[in-house]
Amino acid sequence: FLAAGMDDYISKPFEPAMLRDLLSQYAPEGEGGKDLQPRAEAGAPNVVFDLDAAAQRIPGGRQGVSEMGDAMLEECASLIDTMRSALTADDADELRRAAHTLKGSAALFGANRLNQAAFALEKLGASGRLDGAESALTRLRRELERFAQALSTGSKG
Repeated sequence: FLAAGMDDYISKPFEPAMLRDLLSQYAPEGEGGKDLQPRAEAGAPNVVFDLDAAAQRIPGGRQGVSEMGDAMLEECASLIDTMRSALTADDADELRRAAHTLKGSAALFGANRLNQAAFALEKLGASGRLDGAESALTRLRRELERFAQALSTGSKG
């Protein structure tokens, strides 16, 4: 797309600060940008998920987070089943695909530990080597349980 004339892009998931920085490169100078004040960046590594950041990203605020979180948990159960089947079938590409999907969902919520656990499985799948995938899947399940608990209590963990 850049070769076709597009000026720039942001890959998903993106933080509001990333969009603000990119827009500031193309926005005209003047009064318009003075309201673009940076907020505290999301994603402290010891937080299960960033409720405030998720409420900003997801339509409907905290209620939207709750509803989308419930849908995500259902999807994650299916993705974990897919990963388990992929391990049984020694299908590294299917493991990579399912882990990548779960990683994107976790990023939407600012669930960094869940995101990192999914990324570890995605990397294993991409490498074609599944050594250590069982323990990585156990870690992913543990982080998903922590996310579900934090979501149900409405806390950041």
